[in-house]
Amino acid sequence: MTQDDAHDLIAAIAQSNLQLVGTSMGHLTASQSSFMRSAADVDPNIGTSKAHPFLPIELDDVRTIDNTVSNDHRSGLSAPLRDLRIKAPGDYNGVVDSKGYDATDPRHAIAATYGAGHDDFTDDRADRLQSWHRNRGREIKYLEKQLPADGYMNTVTPTVAHPDCKHDQWEGHPLTLQGSLDEGDV
Repeated sequence: MTQDDAHDLIAAIAQSNLQLVGTSMGHLTASQSSFMRSAADVDPNIGTSKAHPFLPIELDDVRTIDNTVSNDHRSGLSAPLRDLRIKAPGDYNGVVDSKGYDATDPRHAIAATYGAGHDDFTDDRADRLQSWHRNRGREIKYLEKQLPADGYMNTVTPTVAHPDCKHDQWEGHPLTLQGSLDEGDV
């Protein structure tokens, strides 16, 4: 074997190694994302988040990820239930005989193409939504640990800066809970 043959052989081995690594890493990444999605289904933080209804500010926040999310559909609508047609403009009035109806509006011709304007279902959107729920679930669990048994935080005492003092400030308040703590109490 000559020196040129050895160089050609090493170049061929390097090229083959690059192709093998590229292919195997692609398959590994795809298999890991599938595994991570199935692991997210049993994540207790995600379950905690989905068990609690959204506050209005949270709903606005999560709808930036997926506009089909609601308190009834906390993971968003499934792909077959989404209406991907464009949403009607805010100033469009298609109701005949209503105040503000303009018969000469050229948008009446395309009114049948208007729909709900839902986001399309993608794995990336679903992953970001799961991550948002995971973080929200962690925050809910953290806040639950900060509440006293009766869900009352003593606001008469001045605000304290040290976290340990904040955590312990409820100890001066007598516990008045009659029964279990529910969502309304929190």
